[in-house]
Amino acid sequence: MVRGELWLPDLIGAAVTMKSAMEVLEKAMLKKGEKRKALGTVVIGTVHGDIHSIEENMVATLLLAEGFEVHDLGVDIPAQKFIDAVKQYNPDILALSALMTTAAPEMKEVIDVL
Repeated sequence: MVRGELWLPDLIGAAVTMKSAMEVLEKAMLKKGEKRKALGTVVIGTVHGDIHSIEENMVATLLLAEGFEVHDLGVDIPAQKFIDAVKQYNPDILALSALMTTAAPEMKEVIDVL
């Protein structure tokens, strides 16, 4: 660990812990917050071919905390599901997440169709 190395089980454990923490924070923020008009609508998700969710979950939670209506589609989402969500929710912001460069073509497909 001194050399900047991280074991895969530790990384997976950290991801599970972070997801649990974000769920607790989200519930607490929703209870504490006043009812107010949404600043805008966001559709967010991690594109097909990528299952990394920590960053996407953090952004979704922060947007929710700031007063956005957030529709989180989850991870490994095919282009058509993003397109359907845009038609359904008419969002002000579409946030596509991917950490893997191999998922870039899926992002391009969503952008090209829209």
